[in-house]
Amino acid sequence: MKRSASSRAIFLWRIVRQWKYRIALALAGLSFISLTSLLYPWLLKLMVDRFAGHGSSGVSVDLLTMLLLGVFLASAVVGHYEQIEMRRLGLRLRNTLRTTLYDSLLAKPMSFHRNARVGELSARATEDIGLFQTLFPGLLAPAFQNLLFISGCLLLMVSLNWVATVLVVLLVLLPIPLFHTLSRSIRRYAVESRMDQARANAFFEESLVAVREIKSFVREKLELQRYARLLDRAFHSEVQGSILQVKMNQVAYMLVSAALLAVFYTGTRRSFLPEWTVGDVIAFYFYSYTMTMSVLSVGKVYMSYQEITGALDRVMGLLHEVATQVDGPPNTGTVGQIGSIEFCDVTFSYDHSRNVLEGVSFQVDQGAWQVITGPSGGGKSTLANLLMGFYRPDGGSLLVSGVPIERWNMESLRGQIGYVGQNPILFHGTMRDNITLACSGVPSDKVDRAVEQSCLGEFIDSLPEGLDTLIGERGYTLSGGQKSRVAIARAIILDPALLLLDEANAMLESELEIRLWRNLAGIRRSKTTIIISHHCEYIPGGDNALQLLNGKISRPATREELTAAIRQ
Repeated sequence: MKRSASSRAIFLWRIVRQWKYRIALALAGLSFISLTSLLYPWLLKLMVDRFAGHGSSGVSVDLLTMLLLGVFLASAVVGHYEQIEMRRLGLRLRNTLRTTLYDSLLAKPMSFHRNARVGELSARATEDIGLFQTLFPGLLAPAFQNLLFISGCLLLMVSLNWVATVLVVLLVLLPIPLFHTLSRSIRRYAVESRMDQARANAFFEESLVAVREIKSFVREKLELQRYARLLDRAFHSEVQGSILQVKMNQVAYMLVSAALLAVFYTGTRRSFLPEWTVGDVIAFYFYSYTMTMSVLSVGKVYMSYQEITGALDRVMGLLHEVATQVDGPPNTGTVGQIGSIEFCDVTFSYDHSRNVLEGVSFQVDQGAWQVITGPSGGGKSTLANLLMGFYRPDGGSLLVSGVPIERWNMESLRGQIGYVGQNPILFHGTMRDNITLACSGVPSDKVDRAVEQSCLGEFIDSLPEGLDTLIGERGYTLSGGQKSRVAIARAIILDPALLLLDEANAMLESELEIRLWRNLAGIRRSKTTIIISHHCEYIPGGDNALQLLNGKISRPATREELTAAIRQ
């Protein structure tokens, strides 16, 4: 979505205003540097006129040289500060935007992440936001400096001869409409290229995550072809943009040549400029050249601006995307202890085309051990998603301690839940890091206890460095059952008010599962535990399991009824 220049400016100003004094000081230094740079052609004029016998004998060249030496030394020092500060500001802006985007993505509801592609989001944070580190040194500083050059050169050129100045300005302004048209086309191709690159990055990342499946089905060549096609689409857009850029550069070359030839022509016509000295001609020539090159530089800056605004539009669109905000502000909502949990005629659909839950009603008292079972696809995991506040019921209400869940402070609620999902994610780090993910500084004896309770002891002992063994990203080096037990250890180490296990036993062999349930039943006495599983023959309390079938809940069924329903 294309946004107005004012909305972009307001968005950026809200971020950079914290550095307004630093920006003002850097721009003041840049002004000093620009003004001193304009002295060189004038000094050349004085030197030539003095040798030609037109200079004033009353000027002390020695004193002037010493003063100018001091000015130029100061300009070098100020330039050093200005360049470092502009680069520092650019890097700060980039990091601030990345943390802002990351914070926004974490705050977005699961309905957003359910449909988002991680690779494209990653491209926004890396490629798009990476452009913003050039905003100050590559956009603001050169634009400001070149505008100062243009203004200063025009004033000095007019002081030398206004007629020749008008001629040069007309030549410079003549191709600007063409530049504007070309720049819009270049921007369009740049946007298309970045979108195609983002899709290629998403495909690249997803392929590496699924590399086991790619190898299993011998799809290496096919996936390589798909990736190459995505890159070719980006390549086509980049080539078209480059062709237009080359055309623009050639027009710019002709512009410079025409302007300088105009200066050459007028400077060699004594009848046209009878009062010019040799120094005047040389100074006017250099000022014309500087002004023309500054106009071209402003054009290049405008191209950079177009590229950055395209990236800014995409980032702003992502930050401001309309989505139902489930979590709410962190310091609002009910804060209390989780007690009873009650589903009251709850209906829910992920895409509003088919109800996953339909009129679900049941209650789990505080301290109860409740098993919920049923066949795959019946809506069991959706119950867990609603309990975690990842989604809101479409109809009915979900009450926690008698309070509708949407009125709870989500940080307070989730901080009391030990949740283990169907596909637990482990992070790149040590086993200890993953187990203590939600509570840093946990005593070693507490960690060891959680390891034993989750039946991880033998596995940890077999690792080369025990709990300090590094595991791969996403727990790639662990089996499904091992990841599940690590996730269980991560949940029970919190001693949560509610332990919510969603198919945590799916990957466990029978003997290990029996030991695990025995341990959990012992440590979860008088604390609420909800176990969601499609098989519950080894789970204590499985005989009183609630059955969820086709989105509808039924009262406790017999073991035979549960087994028959699951086999359907």
